[in-house]
Amino acid sequence: NHIQLTNLVYNLVKNGVDSLKFGKHDILLSRIYSKPIFNERYQMFKAKIDLHCHSEASSEPGIWLMKQIGCSESYTTPENVYKMAIDRGMDFVTITDHNSIDGVKEIAHYDNVIISEEITAFFPDKTSVHIVCLNISEHQHKEINEVRYNIYDLVNYLSKEDIVHFVAHPLFRTNGKLTWEH
Repeated sequence: NHIQLTNLVYNLVKNGVDSLKFGKHDILLSRIYSKPIFNERYQMFKAKIDLHCHSEASSEPGIWLMKQIGCSESYTTPENVYKMAIDRGMDFVTITDHNSIDGVKEIAHYDNVIISEEITAFFPDKTSVHIVCLNISEHQHKEINEVRYNIYDLVNYLSKEDIVHFVAHPLFRTNGKLTWEH
């Protein structure tokens, strides 16, 4: 469960572990610095990236009131998201719009852009959670959106495809139904 994962990450960082390797992915756990470090098994570098941000392409806000008044999640163009990220010292940029890669595709021509999205996934009782999926292809985006209505199928697919993913805001009750048992 996510409390155990949070405690695990906290303890790893507290004990000096900066990153973990999952398959072909390096997951950075602590504050990110740009100084390269080396490991006996593989060379790794550290980079800055904001893993959860939205553009104007995110038309499905997660907050009930925003949905009711027709408010978008963001009014920032993808190009401006990119420029702000670079101005703030990010080495890589991604946009995690809700159930969409349309925004990030607009800036995908830059070498340092990672295509990602924030998925609304559902438990069998219709409780929803937001899952960020990083470094995906257009084909994977389509597959993800087909299986997202069953979180168990989604997690199986993401694991099979070796897609790095995480709960966007684990303590936020997206549709008011999330409990510790989920």
